[in-house]
Amino acid sequence: MKIKDIVRSVKDPKVAGLDVSDIADDSRFVKQGSVFFVIKRSNFDIFSVLKEIEKKVKVYVVSLEDKDQFIKMAINKPVIYVKKIEACFYRAVKKLYKPKPSLKIIGITGTNGKTSTGYFLYQLFKKMGKKTAFFGTIGYFIDSHKYKIAYTTADFLTLYKMIKKASQRNVDFLIMEVSSHSIAQERIKGIKFMRCVFTNISRDHLDYHKTMDSYFKVKKSFFLRNNYSIINNDCYYGKKILSDLDKAISYGIKDKSDYQAKNVRLFKSRTNFDLVVGNKNFSVSTSITGYHNVLNLLAALATAHSLGFSRTKLLKLTSSLRKAEGRFERIAQDIFIDYAHTPEGLKQIISSLREVGYKQIISVFGCGGQRDQGKRAIMGKISSQLSDFTVITSDNPRKEDPLDICKQIKKGCLNRKFEIIIDRKKAIKKAILLYRNKKKIGKKVSVLIAGKGHEDYQILKNKKVAFKDSRMAKDILKSLG
Repeated sequence: MKIKDIVRSVKDPKVAGLDVSDIADDSRFVKQGSVFFVIKRSNFDIFSVLKEIEKKVKVYVVSLEDKDQFIKMAINKPVIYVKKIEACFYRAVKKLYKPKPSLKIIGITGTNGKTSTGYFLYQLFKKMGKKTAFFGTIGYFIDSHKYKIAYTTADFLTLYKMIKKASQRNVDFLIMEVSSHSIAQERIKGIKFMRCVFTNISRDHLDYHKTMDSYFKVKKSFFLRNNYSIINNDCYYGKKILSDLDKAISYGIKDKSDYQAKNVRLFKSRTNFDLVVGNKNFSVSTSITGYHNVLNLLAALATAHSLGFSRTKLLKLTSSLRKAEGRFERIAQDIFIDYAHTPEGLKQIISSLREVGYKQIISVFGCGGQRDQGKRAIMGKISSQLSDFTVITSDNPRKEDPLDICKQIKKGCLNRKFEIIIDRKKAIKKAILLYRNKKKIGKKVSVLIAGKGHEDYQILKNKKVAFKDSRMAKDILKSLG
């Protein structure tokens, strides 16, 4: 593609005719021959690196208001000055990385359940013989290739590049987790979603959104600007979204919905329920466990069927579906890890362990540093109410003192059945030793290690330190014999 095709205001015919195959706005990711957009950031001086990348850059695109500062850099490469650089950047990215019209994109948003719902859909489409991509918290999968991306929903440029990559590999369906941050920050700007799925809303990200009302409005905006939605009717906020939509399919367990699960029977290794769609009733059996996962499965089934897949074939496949890594994942007998890092998520997963027959539960969890502090005591209260013993520990403290975070969690605890152990490895070991002692006297007991799920690191100050809950628990079990 020529530069004139992605930047309208280019005047020099020699520059206009140059070929372009890459766009960058971050010096760390500049490739040879990139068009580099000089977009200022609040926490970084972009002009401090322009000389370093000069050899790689083919053309610079600079805001007119920064012209004098750029000229002082004495850079010997073509430059295009534009009035509105961010608008120009968005337009150029969408033009250069435009996917094939045949790529069908499905967006999933909500506080909890995005990954599980998306992963169920990813498996269903693949089992139906479709080339499928899944972009989410556990990684970006294009067919069978996995890429590590820093955020649930990547930044605008990276996201478009990944969508283009999926399109070039002739992917039929792309399933994408859509975070509230990505909606608010317009990272998904211009993407056409064929289906939009809502899982639920509960307290999260209030360090960013400030209030639940603001958080809800951001989520709701995703559905108001897209066509066809699949909405959780059991959620209060889902009902509010449904009331404003013309094209929507509802799903739920408690309330009458287009896709409703009835007579849910939960076991340790499987779940059975009756699926009611209109006046038809279907028996469903799956190895997926937990009421919350029944809702996630309903969302996936309703979405897939709305796209023309045979309901009969879909239901046959439910027995072979697997849970996503770190989502209600049993890593040893009676020992589970889960990504639950919100009050509602923690409540759901502890309740699910009760529902499948465990009489006593030992929970290990912490809260992230430099994030919503208001949820810490709430989560302490939930764990003290629903668990028999809680080990409060560190979970990505970042620049905060982990002990201060743990003390804030402790404030919510309603009893003395807890212990603060900052070292997460020691905290997990303490929970496993308690489990072994209770198991010896015949108790139906389990351990829940919550908050990190699939993550393979701890964020301590500015560093990522290798740490994976599942690996750590298995090593401890092995050392204990």
